[in-house]
Amino acid sequence: MLPICPLARPLPPTARAASVAPDRCGCVRAIGVSNFTPDRAVDLGIFNQTMPQMNQIEINSFHQRQAQVEALQAEGMLVEAWAPFAEGKHDIFHKPVLTQIGAQYGKSVAQVILRWLVEHIPPPRREKPGSGRVLMQNADAFCMGSGREWAILFIN
Repeated sequence: MLPICPLARPLPPTARAASVAPDRCGCVRAIGVSNFTPDRAVDLGIFNQTMPQMNQIEINSFHQRQAQVEALQAEGMLVEAWAPFAEGKHDIFHKPVLTQIGAQYGKSVAQVILRWLVEHIPPPRREKPGSGRVLMQNADAFCMGSGREWAILFIN
């Protein structure tokens, strides 16, 4: 359990609205937040009737945030990766370690990245998946062996 810290700055308007809405109508069952540190997300939940269920934070090979992910998951929150492909920056689709692993299994760099993300951050459930072709391509990321290369995938 994270220590309760007083809020260092006022909540943004959307978070204030989320903290008031359950008191007014009792209709809010779940809220999600973006870019909240674990202690701030817990503070939000403690000071109103609804604990955040999801926090969307930047996670990719350049920003892995494993400690933050573990802290949020320990509090029962789902973590959603924002910019898992690093917005295409840092030449991510041409990194030698990613292209080598992709070539070894006949997969694209995007599929290699998706595989790593799913192994480290369980994806949120979607009621209405997108395009069937994209869904099948994403599922195909699991048709690779597992081994030591997945553990060291993003070290370089």
